[in-house]
Amino acid sequence: MGRRSLFTALNALVHTSDPAGGPATEMLPVIDDAFAVRVLDLAIRLGETMLVAGSPASEVTLTIVRVAGVYGLDPVHVDVTYNSITVAHHRSGEDRPITLMRVVRGAAPDHARLQRLQALVTEIRSGLPLDAAALRFRGIRRTPFRYHQPVAVSAQALLAVGVAVMFGANWLVIVLSFLAAGSAAVTQFLLGRARVPFFFSQIAAAFVLTIVAAASPLLRATGWEAAMTMRPSVIVASGIVLMLAGLTVVGAAQDAIDGFALTAMGRILELVTQTLGVVLGILAGIETARVIGLGLEAPTEALPSAPCRCSSSARA
Repeated sequence: MGRRSLFTALNALVHTSDPAGGPATEMLPVIDDAFAVRVLDLAIRLGETMLVAGSPASEVTLTIVRVAGVYGLDPVHVDVTYNSITVAHHRSGEDRPITLMRVVRGAAPDHARLQRLQALVTEIRSGLPLDAAALRFRGIRRTPFRYHQPVAVSAQALLAVGVAVMFGANWLVIVLSFLAAGSAAVTQFLLGRARVPFFFSQIAAAFVLTIVAAASPLLRATGWEAAMTMRPSVIVASGIVLMLAGLTVVGAAQDAIDGFALTAMGRILELVTQTLGVVLGILAGIETARVIGLGLEAPTEALPSAPCRCSSSARA
């Protein structure tokens, strides 16, 4: 009897349990098609808004799966590409799956909206009803951007001022960097309102920035000491920072690490296109300045950083 018990215990360790004695796999909650479509619609719209606001593809996929699972839809298959999201739910015994697709129109980073969406997902996982969740989502989606456009343009121009200070520019170059970067930001905003592709808005903004920098040596006729020692290349370098796709690089790297190769390649292509637009705009501005007689020349040496303000004892 002891040997049989030992053999039974060893057999249980080696072999899996009998599937006939386990729980039935078909014991699933009864969900009609109309409710399933509403759940998938809310989940995919949440994912679309998060992707537009700047979330990585992995977080979008996880959010859609979690929201659908809260309301009883499991499993849910999610496919996130660079400009579309597809969600499918295939219940056992049904002939056709329920499939929804949303096209992502364009990226418009909004971290305040993203925080509200993440808070809504937390409430959904805590038991928020579907109707209330859909109503909350519509309110979040219709919430406008928190800051007015002049505030956003001024913030972008102040970023260029910080870069100019880092390069040790004088007060005149700092003022011109602010004006040039503000002009480039306004150009991009106006072209965006006209629905011009972002590649061409990058070219136009870089062109405006270069023209302002090329015209800055004309201030030397005023006799100001700051105008005599100014470097137009600092103005261009300060404004370029506004148009560099830094967040796109981070997003592409994160999607590649998470296994979303198609989305990562799309972001990398967007990065190359945006950078190419900046280069073409600067080259067009330099050539235009040469034709009209401003004569902006590209620097042959690297721009020096601001001098160290350490004390003599610290340097020693």
